[in-house]
Amino acid sequence: MKHTVHKVFSIGAFEKEEQWLNQMAAKGMILTDVGFCKYVFEEGLPGKYIYRLELLNNLPSHAESIAYISFLEDMGIDHVGSYLRWVYFRRKASEGNFDLFSDIDSRIVHYKRITTLSSVLTLVLAILAVVYFGQAVSFFATHTSGFFQPFLGYGIIFTIVAALFPLVTRPVRKSLKALLKERWIRE
Repeated sequence: MKHTVHKVFSIGAFEKEEQWLNQMAAKGMILTDVGFCKYVFEEGLPGKYIYRLELLNNLPSHAESIAYISFLEDMGIDHVGSYLRWVYFRRKASEGNFDLFSDIDSRIVHYKRITTLSSVLTLVLAILAVVYFGQAVSFFATHTSGFFQPFLGYGIIFTIVAALFPLVTRPVRKSLKALLKERWIRE
């Protein structure tokens, strides 16, 4: 029987999302598909799979990503699904625990990829906020009457979201800082 669960995880909470998927697997809920805030599960054996997530450099349909996913599948790791550049992998628990990042440097690269995406999205949202505030000022200055509030409202919304984005990725930035410190100590 299929179960669809709608749940929101931020870009900075991918480890919590991974943990939640593994808790669902422990209850016998096997992930079969993913989408925007949507997870499709089938009932199965509790603890059958271990799940891992990764943000790829490119979309999963890109040749480089296809080769990487194929490499993982050759190692017995299933590609469950993807949403944009986020890819969901699983492996049978009977084959032992697995990690997508073999060393500290690959983990650092992954965390930097997430923080870079977050920074780009923050910049885009900030630009949209400025554009909408500019539209509101322009409309207000050129019209003696009219309704400029939608422009102002969108400007405010984009400003708030852009301001919150760095908070959302704080766990990843904190982990990245710890990994960089650990690498520095090892060197």
